[in-house]
Amino acid sequence: MKTPFLRYRSGMIQESLNSVVAKYSSSDTTLQNKSWAPLLSGQIPLSVLSRISQAASFASLRSTDEATALTAAGFRSLLVTRPIVDVESLRVLSILARDNDVRVTIDHFRHAELLSQAMVAEGLTVGVLLDVDPGYSLTGVRPGPDSVRLATAVTQLPGLQLAGVIVDETARGDHSLSANPANAFDHALAVARHSQRMIQAIGIECREIATGFDDFSSAITDPNVTLVLTNPFRTAGVIKARSGLDVRCPALSVVGRVISRPSLEWCVIDIGASLIEEALHAHVSYPSGVQLLKTHRDITSLQLSGESLDLRIGDEIEFALNAVPEGFNLPYVVED
Repeated sequence: MKTPFLRYRSGMIQESLNSVVAKYSSSDTTLQNKSWAPLLSGQIPLSVLSRISQAASFASLRSTDEATALTAAGFRSLLVTRPIVDVESLRVLSILARDNDVRVTIDHFRHAELLSQAMVAEGLTVGVLLDVDPGYSLTGVRPGPDSVRLATAVTQLPGLQLAGVIVDETARGDHSLSANPANAFDHALAVARHSQRMIQAIGIECREIATGFDDFSSAITDPNVTLVLTNPFRTAGVIKARSGLDVRCPALSVVGRVISRPSLEWCVIDIGASLIEEALHAHVSYPSGVQLLKTHRDITSLQLSGESLDLRIGDEIEFALNAVPEGFNLPYVVED
């Protein structure tokens, strides 16, 4: 197959889903009113989305553009994690809200006004989560008085119902918190709970706390979190040497090909700078012993050692992914 392409492994996807379900099952005392909302994309094949929908009825998505594929796969509860401001997206949201349980994140009064106008025009009501900024300086209303004022505005606008607050580490995009995920989660949750308590203190109902973290173990077991967002393709499996022994493969990967071997110590592959940046947030799953040297718009050079020294021109190289890379329209294959 022409590279680069995405490889989905159905068996490992199912194992990943099973691991999440098992975590929920082992934490029964904390799971009342708790839901899992995997972060999904409309670029994911329908067969894969349908498999995920059997494990989770709720889904989170970046924009309404992704929604058609998700509802076709069987999802009926949707959370849009980015603000909606354009007329077409608001129209799509109104259509979705007719037959589905839809919630939308906002961080500004204007977001609330636009949502209210769209919902009133259709005679509908949509749930709202306040995106609270734990200090990322991206999306998110400042916690404290600003979040209280926004919550008050939501309750005064027709067509809106305040559901709760959300802290979303995936909004950062730089993956810099991965070195200490427990501290990152604890800090973000403290910010969310502080805002929730201040909103409740003035008599406004604010029941939900949603969190979006790649490392979601703490969110599953914390009794304060009601909605857990995470990518569905996380597995512990990595590809080992092709020895016929216990070989474990990533649920999702991007596959490139060696196009040049200028020396014994390095090679060139046909994955460019933007995509390789996404890939290297995870790891090279086959072969081992690969490090990034230089990137260009359409190619990348890799330093080789150990097993990877055996790479030849034309060989595949595979990078495990936790999520479908955004902004790339890549071909894909779904394997058992």
